[in-house]
Amino acid sequence: MPRALAFEHRFVAAVVDPGVMDVSTKWLTYLPAELIAMLQAGSKDAFNAAMAEAAAKDPMLAQAMAARGRPFAKPTAYDTFKAATEYNLRDVVTEIHTPMLITNPDDETFWPGQSQNLYDNLTGEREITHFLREDGANFHCEPMGRAETECRIFDFLQDQLDQRN
Repeated sequence: MPRALAFEHRFVAAVVDPGVMDVSTKWLTYLPAELIAMLQAGSKDAFNAAMAEAAAKDPMLAQAMAARGRPFAKPTAYDTFKAATEYNLRDVVTEIHTPMLITNPDDETFWPGQSQNLYDNLTGEREITHFLREDGANFHCEPMGRAETECRIFDFLQDQLDQRN
């Protein structure tokens, strides 16, 4: 959503749950340093061979890679990881001018700290809303606190619409 907003300025408001500056950060935490080096160096064949060897030894890894790679629709592990590293907002975040609500739950599973990072890098109107463990609204997308999440999201959107009328 935020990347689209960098190029499309007709939206009145937007919500991201949670905020993400760089999709690849979580992916790269699972790779050993030598595989990251291969990825950064463009060593496609070596990277694919190492990933195939690891997947052959660990069926759960093979399953996880297949599931995570599906949205990218890339032919190899290297291509998938390379695509994930390109899903970031570094070069476009200052072009986002749409008012944005960013959720920031305690214990964010996939992108800890990225909601705050997105908030800090945006230059336009933005709001960050924290969801607390004590309220049962922690973890990725606040699964046990959806009613509270939806209230905050709809209140934000209503406020934005009211300002435009």
